[in-house]
Amino acid sequence: MHAHAAETLLNGNALKYHGRVLTILHAAIVAVFVAIIFYRLPAYWAFACAMRMNYTMIGDTVNLASRLEGAARQYGVYTVVGEQTRADVKGQFHFRLLDYIRVKGRDKPVSIYQLMGVRREHDEQIEKLISIYENALESYRTGRFAEAAGQFEESLKFEKYPELTNPSSVMRDRCLYLAQHAPQSCDGVFTMTTK
Repeated sequence: MHAHAAETLLNGNALKYHGRVLTILHAAIVAVFVAIIFYRLPAYWAFACAMRMNYTMIGDTVNLASRLEGAARQYGVYTVVGEQTRADVKGQFHFRLLDYIRVKGRDKPVSIYQLMGVRREHDEQIEKLISIYENALESYRTGRFAEAAGQFEESLKFEKYPELTNPSSVMRDRCLYLAQHAPQSCDGVFTMTTK
């Protein structure tokens, strides 16, 4: 299964054909692959009954996969994976811990990771970005929002496209807002309110 997960990530990364927007059909296929391959949890299918054909996919896995696809867009990234996938192919790819989120329809938070690319020699810039970003994320999680905003500003310098929406700019802006509008309590988990 580990080799299959790595191959799927490589093939999925190749589908980013010149930055074109994914079609609805492709997005549906990606959601199914994420649900079945990445999370390795059972997806439930309701098949035809005697009176009518009703093909419906339901279950927590598919719901989570759909929500993570939406999360990827919010962070300005192409590929988001869960903890199990990252663990399966650790050492072969660079991953950045993006955030801890609570998705709509689910109470338990999940950690999400951005696929940064295949691991190679001389990846100092990626490793530096990941290190600064994840330190900033820890500051954010412990409620040190002003400090975290400065650290995310620093990680922004190492982003491939700093002028576009990217995780560093998204988190910096969130921390700047929270530094001015401090919540009563903070568990370091971002609650997504959209799908």
